[in-house]
Amino acid sequence: RSSDLPTFYELAGTAYPGNTASKKIKPLLGKTIVPLLNGESSIHSEEYVTGLEHRGRMFVRKGNWKLVNLQPPLDNKKLMLFNVAEDLGETKDLSKNNPEKFEELLMDWKDFVKKNEILLHQVNQ
Repeated sequence: RSSDLPTFYELAGTAYPGNTASKKIKPLLGKTIVPLLNGESSIHSEEYVTGLEHRGRMFVRKGNWKLVNLQPPLDNKKLMLFNVAEDLGETKDLSKNNPEKFEELLMDWKDFVKKNEILLHQVNQ
């Protein structure tokens, strides 16, 4: 999980290294969960975007909304949109009823891929 290392660094009272002798190290993506352990209700704003891609499957989440592809290869026509606050089991695809939210999360996904230099899975032809 992306929260593990930032949390361990904070609990250990040390900082993540910014560089080595020869190159700059990419910053950690996650945030510490120490505030949650101390009783706060959230560590991210509603605008925080997170995601994951693995072998053609992906998700991107912002607030209560989640865009998902479970059937490789990655294809916009297979993407499903869920409101996880209302449908924790992700059983009702809302993409047709919420085209603006669908497009918003699709753009968030594209930005997330670019920002994090994600190499998308390519299907062998």
